[in-house]
Amino acid sequence: MNVIVENLETVRCDFDRCDSSMIFRVLLAVVDQLCADIDTDLAMLESLDVPLAEAIDALHPRGVEEASVSASVERIVIDLRLRDGVGFLDTAPFGDAGEIVESFFDIDVFEVPPSVRLTAML
Repeated sequence: MNVIVENLETVRCDFDRCDSSMIFRVLLAVVDQLCADIDTDLAMLESLDVPLAEAIDALHPRGVEEASVSASVERIVIDLRLRDGVGFLDTAPFGDAGEIVESFFDIDVFEVPPSVRLTAML
């Protein structure tokens, strides 16, 4: 796993076949740090835990290769690039967890490269 800080508002993480709990913990730590720098409400950050964990668990079988996290006063954006995109647009990317993930994030799904963008308004 590599963590690269591209600028003060964006952090990119490369995951090499990490398990879903490791990916979740790393992304949560990055979100916490970026949002602390912009004084995001703690309750807002705590409400992110379950939807983010559910999203990572649902996408993990497709291989989360890379994530990019950015935060501003208005929003948090988490881009997740996946290893396997076959049939990705033909199915619900989050399966049974879709309702939980969609309760917190706006979701954009991209076929090339296979990726998902999770956006939460602050």
